[in-house]
Parts: sequence; C-alpha cells; structure tokens
Amino acid sequence: SLANQATNWLVAGKLPTRQGSAHPNIAPYGDLFVTGDGKRILLAVGSDRQFGELLNVLHVAADEQLPEFATNAQRVQHRARLNPILQKYMAGRAADELLARLQARKIPAGLVQNVREALAADEARKTLLGERGLQAVRQLVAQVSFHESSKPLSPPPHLGEHNQVVGL
Repeated sequence: SLANQATNWLVAGKLPTRQGSAHPNIAPYGDLFVTGDGKRILLAVGSDRQFGELLNVLHVAADEQLPEFATNAQRVQHRARLNPILQKYMAGRAADELLARLQARKIPAGLVQNVREALAADEARKTLLGERGLQAVRQLVAQVSFHESSKPLSPPPHLGEHNQVVGL
C-alpha cells in the first residue's frame, strides 16, 4: 500500500519500485503463485513461524531451505530467489487442497478470483441487493449498520415510485 511505500521513503529514503501486490517489507506477503490446476493463490505470510509452517506444508526440500530465508528481513532481501522455489512447490498442488492445508496451519492465503467468481461466493452473495422487475439492477450493499435499525435494505426505487411518500 502507499502507506508502506511512503513510510519507506520518508524514514529510509528508499524510493519504491513497482511490486504489484507484493508487500515491500514482508515476504512472501502479497506474492502470487500459480498452482498445478492453473489457479492463483496469494500468500500473506506474516511471521517466521508461518514461513516455517509454509515450508512444511509444501514439503520444501532441506537443501532449498536456505539460511538467507531464515528471517523476514532476509526473505524480503532475497525475494527474487525465494519466489521461484515456492512457485516450484505450489505448481505441484491443486489450489483447493493447498488452501485447505494452509488454513489448517493458520497460514494466511487466498484464492485470486475474477469479479464473477468473487461475487458468486456465499459470503459475497449476502452483500447483494435483490433484483426486482424487468429492469433489475444488481448492486452491492454498503457494509454499514446502525444499532437502532434492523430494517432490511431494499434496492433504490424506480423512477417516480416514491413520489407520494416524499410529497412530490
């Protein structure tokens, strides 16, 4: 995010380069990997413990668990060398199986989806307002709630639908 990049510049004078979704100070965090079934997984490994668990989940060979990957600072410094090793092991697994194993070990990771796939998920469907009439407009519900209001949200009115209610 800009907050991390700006802080790196303001504190250390380090001018950021293009990194895509990769976090500038944590690795592998925000890095994308392609699984054996062609799906993409984003990792958010935030600690050395989680990184050790990741190596166990992937069954990374001992000779590839290099000392320069031991700490987060080292992984950030050697990200260009680390990611191809992780990619090799991710490419041998199906995304669903890999995500289940990562979740069981409490390693933050998620499947990268397109908008259609994301909005078809059960969690996302709860945020959609229903369709009505021939001129249905599907839309997201703002995720804001007020304690006093338990009234379900409804789609916006059609042109003129509430004229009498508002006194027009």
